[in-house]
Parts: sequence; structure tokens; C-alpha cells
Amino acid sequence: MSRYMALFVGAGDSQQKEAVPDEVSERFMKAWGEWHADHADAIIESGSPLGPNLRVIHDRTETFTNQLVAWMIVEASSAAEAAAMFTHHPHVLLLSGNAVDVMELLSVPTG
Repeated sequence: MSRYMALFVGAGDSQQKEAVPDEVSERFMKAWGEWHADHADAIIESGSPLGPNLRVIHDRTETFTNQLVAWMIVEASSAAEAAAMFTHHPHVLLLSGNAVDVMELLSVPTG
């Protein structure tokens, strides 16, 4: 089994997120918990939401923005199997354009 990082990409801007009705947010959080329970055997690290961004460059640090909103690590026998876990994830279904990027975590080369 390999490990995969899932990066949750948010399509909505702050106005769109604020426009989501409370009852939709509540259903979303409930569905996220149900998805998590359904995939508990494959989840290695539940991850967390992501906060403000800083980029370190050789001579400075600067703020920047991207669309990454959360992360998670799962275990699966293939990248396709890992990606399939997120096909019906509540995040993907909440806003048009939301996505989950899935990438294998490779071993650090030694030698």
C-alpha cells in the first residue's frame, strides 16, 4: 500500500463562501464526517484546514494566495484507488470548481 496526499482546492472566493446558507454548511459538515467514517480504514492522517500562506524565497518571505484549503493523507493500493475515494467527497460536491488533488508520497532518496 502506498500513501497519498490529498490537497483540497477551493473554487469559491470569500463572498461565495459567506453566501453558503447555514443549513448547507451544516449538511456539508455532517456529510464530511460521514465520508470520513466510511473511509476511516484508509485515512492515515485526517489533516486540517489550511491558513494564511507565506512563501520563503532565498532573500525574503512574502505572503501569497492560492486555492488550497485543506489536506489529508490516505493509503491505497494505487493512485486511481486513492483518487476514487474522493469522487463523491462533500468538498467536491459543495461548489462548482472545488477539487481534490491526489498525489503519491514517494520515499526520500538516500545514498
